[in-house]
Amino acid sequence: MFERMSLHCVIRKTTLLLVVVSCLFTASVASAGAASIAIATKPSKSTFQLFDQKGTLIKKGVTPFVGKLPAGMYRLVLSHPLCHKEARSFRLSSGDTKVLQMELMKKQTRPKTAPTSPHPGKANAHPRKTPQKITQKVPQRKIRVPWLPLVLGAGFLTAGGVFFGVSQL
Repeated sequence: MFERMSLHCVIRKTTLLLVVVSCLFTASVASAGAASIAIATKPSKSTFQLFDQKGTLIKKGVTPFVGKLPAGMYRLVLSHPLCHKEARSFRLSSGDTKVLQMELMKKQTRPKTAPTSPHPGKANAHPRKTPQKITQKVPQRKIRVPWLPLVLGAGFLTAGGVFFGVSQL
């Protein structure tokens, strides 16, 4: 029923299997086309809307958010009841991990009555400063294609070829 295979036949089949598996693994990683994204805001619990380059709503939700998106151009719109609305465009490349950290600028609340100054003539000596928008750039980390399966596959293929060549002598 079962035939006994020679050693070089086993090595050839094992090498072929390893090469096919490593090629499939590498192809799946390289052609995934997806990128990871993380959105964090201050204040948290801000609502976000994510549009593609055609203006179609892709995702909406509440920050913080972590997910995967296809590569391409996107526009992020953030809003919070106590803050001004913010919008930002960005590009995602295949296999990238992008972290967007944004601080929304708070709306100023105006007093119901004009403030009185204890010193006449100095009412506007020190006007109130408006808060500045602070954005922090986070270095992006690229996910690289693992070369280990390719190197191992090539090594096994070479070893199988050498063994087969020696066994033919």
